[in-house]
Amino acid sequence: MATEAVSGRSIIADAFSALLAAEQGDTAAAPPRLAGNGSSPAVVTEAMIDDVAKRVVQKLALGSSDQMQSMVKEIVSTVAERLVREEIDRIRRNAPRS
Repeated sequence: MATEAVSGRSIIADAFSALLAAEQGDTAAAPPRLAGNGSSPAVVTEAMIDDVAKRVVQKLALGSSDQMQSMVKEIVSTVAERLVREEIDRIRRNAPRS
């Protein structure tokens, strides 16, 4: 099988192990393998990066527009409320005392 590692584990298992080790701060952990048999390293080109970025943007735009709208509404509302409160506080601080 192409996804089997020499140790008998899959590439996916190795990748998750590497991610977990990185999250836990284990600097001695081996980096995840990108090639199936380890004989040739994967080559990442600018064209591949651009293609992946375009696909991610398309999936975000098409896959969850309701979720995206909800998140944007929440963020805009929170930021707007904070800005209004800060402006009110600034006006109160600068208002002449009578």
